[in-house]
Amino acid sequence: MFNKLLLVAIVLMLPGISFASFDRKITNQSNYTWAIVDSSRIFANRGYIKFDNAPDKGPKACLPENAQSGDACFLEPGQTTYVRYVFTYASHHREWEDVYKVITFINPLTYETVLVQLETDILERSLKMESSNPKKINDSHGNITIFNTK
Repeated sequence: MFNKLLLVAIVLMLPGISFASFDRKITNQSNYTWAIVDSSRIFANRGYIKFDNAPDKGPKACLPENAQSGDACFLEPGQTTYVRYVFTYASHHREWEDVYKVITFINPLTYETVLVQLETDILERSLKMESSNPKKINDSHGNITIFNTK
């Protein structure tokens, strides 16, 4: 009896919650190690970013101190981490077509900070990115590259 009630509750909840995920990569072509922080978890619980998501595509690139928690990644020069961006939507929010997440890139040596906003539209299954410094951090359909320029 309990199992049937649990199944009915799950079925009733499913139409109100949706998600989309995108597999991309972040490449560090600069001369510095960058801290990459999933700031979306701080502001709103609308999904997550999983760093070092594709072990079959090479060794894990994030330094081991923080890669296990999944909230951040220290990416050394010349390294690439394969990431999965997961966006969750709840239809009761009434803003579920456009959901965004913010990633903060921090250079611990120079204290330079660049914010990247990823936005998706669940109806179009699209992913767009906007950087506060496009010369430093640029993208190609969600694949992010960190450059040496200022």
